[in-house]
Amino acid sequence: MRKTIFIATALVLLFTMKTQSSEMFSKLKKITQLEKKLSVENNFTFKKPHMYSNISLRQKVSISKCLVNLKTYSKNGLLFRDSYDLSKVKIHRKFKKLNGTYVLGFGLSSLLKARLGLFFNHKDERDYFVKKYKRLADRCHDAKYLIYNLRKKENEKRPPKFIGRIPQGTEETAGKVYDENKNIEIAHLYGEMSFLERYNSIDKAKKSIYIQSLLFRGDEAGKIIGEKLIKRRTEGLDIKVMVDGLASYIFDNTEIKTFKKNSRILFNNMMAAGIRVFGHSCRFAPFKNEVRGLDWDKLTHRNHDKVWLVDSEDLENPDSIGIVGGINFAAEYFRLAGKLKNNWRDHDVLIRGKILTDLRSAFLRLFTEKVFRYRTAKYDEDCLNPYDPLKKRKLYIRFKRKHTRPYINYSKKEKVFAKTSKRRILRLINERVSVYDDPAGPIVPFPDFRNVQGSRYIHVRPSEKEDYILKAYHQLIKSAKSEILIANAYFLPSPEIIKDLHAAAERGVDIKILSNHASSHKLNMINLVGRSYYFDLKQKFPDKIQIFEWTGKKPNDRSLSHNTMHSKYIVVDQKVSLVGSHNLDYSSQNNSETAIIFESDVLSEELADYYNKLKNYSIEPPMDTLYYYKYPKGKDLILLKILKLIEHRL
Repeated sequence: MRKTIFIATALVLLFTMKTQSSEMFSKLKKITQLEKKLSVENNFTFKKPHMYSNISLRQKVSISKCLVNLKTYSKNGLLFRDSYDLSKVKIHRKFKKLNGTYVLGFGLSSLLKARLGLFFNHKDERDYFVKKYKRLADRCHDAKYLIYNLRKKENEKRPPKFIGRIPQGTEETAGKVYDENKNIEIAHLYGEMSFLERYNSIDKAKKSIYIQSLLFRGDEAGKIIGEKLIKRRTEGLDIKVMVDGLASYIFDNTEIKTFKKNSRILFNNMMAAGIRVFGHSCRFAPFKNEVRGLDWDKLTHRNHDKVWLVDSEDLENPDSIGIVGGINFAAEYFRLAGKLKNNWRDHDVLIRGKILTDLRSAFLRLFTEKVFRYRTAKYDEDCLNPYDPLKKRKLYIRFKRKHTRPYINYSKKEKVFAKTSKRRILRLINERVSVYDDPAGPIVPFPDFRNVQGSRYIHVRPSEKEDYILKAYHQLIKSAKSEILIANAYFLPSPEIIKDLHAAAERGVDIKILSNHASSHKLNMINLVGRSYYFDLKQKFPDKIQIFEWTGKKPNDRSLSHNTMHSKYIVVDQKVSLVGSHNLDYSSQNNSETAIIFESDVLSEELADYYNKLKNYSIEPPMDTLYYYKYPKGKDLILLKILKLIEHRL
């Protein structure tokens, strides 16, 4: 009897499971069918008034396991990447038209944070898709637990792929690897060299000049370059500039306060010449452009990229070049400030060849994003010259004269430093002479181009969930066989970086890390926080991991010869290197950044030599000092906790 009951119960359970499984399979089938119908491409025109023509965009929707992946493209490639979980969000329609479009929205967060929905030029089309998406969202909500289990199986990590020694990015905007057959040439640049190459490239330019920088200061270096750019725009060149909307107004030079006001005048005069400077508004309202909806985190997520591009559309032109690295456009970054001790040590690379197409696409993609996002476009009529400098010459000149403003005069004290800086800049331009005697004397050398075996340009926008540079750092460290050299202005090793470096040391790799001493610059809180991690980093492998702190002077010197070390690069096995704008701290994980990876024995050895020169201006802190920052006491404990909270929040 018991046996019969057991068999009957088992059969009932089996039948129930089969029935439930059949029902779930039926639900999944209906969801999949709807997902296929809604995975479409859509073209729309975004009408941007005030000085801009309409923007033609394309959206591509792919839906799998109730996750909507929405990609928005311009002619320059992927602009925005949004994803929404239909088992969680509610579908809504925006009743108010947005720049001539009708919008289908996904959930409350997409509204509050001003993320993208689906755009349509016709209301009927939008309303049709709203109904379909609501039906799919209801079905996804009913089957959400089954959907979550299916997603887990898909999220297994895949091992990275390498082409030569360069890690390959598989994502759409990660940047492709160019091999040695593409004839790509790269040369190293330090401060004065980088300034001269930029200055001379303006004269050689035939079609376009594109500039991207966190800072473009209205100091003597900025004014000289700015006037040359204005002159070339008057001759009809296509010139575009992007700076960070807050940093260019907030970050100041301590020796001359007038620079901050002259920066605004410089941007105004460039706009009056018809050069659109994103990051500047004809009326002072940068906060409007920096905040999207209620997404206040955007205020701490900066545009930290540094790119200089000349004639990137004409690769046959031998003067077509790109510059990438850590150098912002301000005199101290080029070692041309009035006070020698205020000058910084930094590093760029000069690039020629087919990879410039990737730099150009990334720049124009971000520029189009600014056109799309900027909310102060209506103010552009106040100072942005709308006339073509060649076709409507008289109107162009009249507008330019009317809106160009004179620079503010320096105070007596400031004039001394400004004159000294200008004298150094002019002597550098005319005679290639620097006040510093490295690397081999005061004469600044010409760039020494080298062919590379492989290269990859990376531009990341964390707002679009891009983290390719940080991934490349992890992959390069994991690939190291004998040596890792890291120079990074703000080195705050994450647990993952520490884990990778420990694994490398365990394999027998020699690791040297160079960052700033807390006394060498204004943003020393980052280095104080960084010190609290150094003890853990070195403790297990004191002989394999060395940490150096840049002081700006040689050990026996009394006075500073430099201020901050601002370089950001890694050299692995003196075979492959990465140079860019990305700091290994928490802030850079939220900033848009640029970098280039190249495989070249000669270039990597040259960078390693440069690294060893920087070490001459550094000290190696003893373990007891690092131990104290790991376990601080009293006021230092409270200070360090506050600094950690601030840095991690940024």
